[in-house]
Amino acid sequence: MSLKQIILASGAAIILAACSPKSEPSLEQVLIPPSTPVWSFPRPAGLVSLAGFGNELDWCEKRVEKYDSEKLSNETSNIPEMQWPFIGPLTTYFGEAGLNGKPHGGIDIEGYGKRGDPIAAAYDSKVVVAKWDDWGLGYHVVLDNGTFFTVYGHLSEIWVTEKQEMRQGEALGALGSTGYSTGPHLHFEVATKDEIISEADINRIVHCSELADANFLNSKTLPEYTRFKYFSEGTLVQYPRIDPLQVLP
Repeated sequence: MSLKQIILASGAAIILAACSPKSEPSLEQVLIPPSTPVWSFPRPAGLVSLAGFGNELDWCEKRVEKYDSEKLSNETSNIPEMQWPFIGPLTTYFGEAGLNGKPHGGIDIEGYGKRGDPIAAAYDSKVVVAKWDDWGLGYHVVLDNGTFFTVYGHLSEIWVTEKQEMRQGEALGALGSTGYSTGPHLHFEVATKDEIISEADINRIVHCSELADANFLNSKTLPEYTRFKYFSEGTLVQYPRIDPLQVLP
């Protein structure tokens, strides 16, 4: 069901959804309390009135759905064979539905009883991210080889700093269960540098999350709200993932 109209009154936002094309309601009145800052940032191109707010959110929902369908790639021609960053049984495979219901962008390597064990760089690379992630990865490290990225998530400790040069096999952190995790394991991803979403589209999706914030909407009234926020703070959102098993020995 797509969003069609917004009524703002007394500082609250109510979303009305069209039940069918024939019974689509019309927007007859928009009440905006004088103290409510509705537009505190630039409007995206094409959004000329508050009545277009619902249509803008609808566009963002559809763009995120398209992104989800394109973010898994089979293109591995520029990716060399790598070293396993950690040895253990696989608990979640590439493309499987994750805990959030979305396709899993990497593999999960089980580490029960091995919390604190070292995680190795899969290939010669430079550290570009070494920090906490609010979107599920917890403490994580991202390495940039120049033509691809590798991502190491749920670490208990980070042993490297950004801009540090890494050799294949060198330890970058310790196995853990930080972030959105059900037990000690390594979440490992390989991302190519073929962008699948433009900066303009990313900015528009981020703007949708700002619109939701400004109009008091949240994940209960707007199901895709947290997905919009991911594009402002998530890891390597513009790049597709490939199956690590295709480039691991």
